[in-house]
Amino acid sequence: MTTAGRMMREHRVSLLIFPEGGRSPDGVLQPFKEGAAYIAIKAQAPLVPVALVGTRKILPFGSAVFHAGRVRLRVGHPIPTEGLTLRDRGALTEAAHQQIAELLGTEAGVNPRN
Repeated sequence: MTTAGRMMREHRVSLLIFPEGGRSPDGVLQPFKEGAAYIAIKAQAPLVPVALVGTRKILPFGSAVFHAGRVRLRVGHPIPTEGLTLRDRGALTEAAHQQIAELLGTEAGVNPRN
């Protein structure tokens, strides 16, 4: 993760991370792991929350069969990391989780995604 942060900073590239660590069987937003926050802080790059809506219809949980359909990509507000340290990764992770819950139109961990 340290190397990923350094590479992002040095080469000015972005990285897409799925912070839940996997899909949930019921579609409820799960707690996030802190890896995305760790890398963003190491890179001193903003963390941009992104939500995908409609993926459960395209690829149901446990299935290997894709179905035709639409997926909406919702992009949140960048969360600055300038001046943050690794001690701030929990708060940064929670801020990203909250924004993604809002983008999904849910209260964190309560309602399933579409």
